[in-house]
Amino acid sequence: MQPPRIGKPIFRLEMQSEAKDARTGSTEGWVYLVKAGQGMAKVGRARNAPRGAARDWKPNVMAYAAVPDRYEAETMLHQLLADRRVVGSKLYRISAAEAVTLMRDHFGEVRVVPPSNL
Repeated sequence: MQPPRIGKPIFRLEMQSEAKDARTGSTEGWVYLVKAGQGMAKVGRARNAPRGAARDWKPNVMAYAAVPDRYEAETMLHQLLADRRVVGSKLYRISAAEAVTLMRDHFGEVRVVPPSNL
């Protein structure tokens, strides 16, 4: 017998039959950085235009690069930023300028959105 619930649940677990961005077909795509507060960024990947993939993050995508394998590129950025990760989150302590420099060093051409914020 389970104890009675008091209040609202802390979280809800939802099972999905397949990952949202499962490895099917081409792995070409984009890696992007989203500004997530002062001196914080989130790394992500997208099949299509990264601005749409990160539309829920404010103030949205700050930089993105086209890559031949979005999974590999995202994993590489996560590894490069491992010592800057905020414990218990998907955020990294890195300035916008440092993040763009890191992406340029590893992916070449990087698009910055908007460039005036750096």
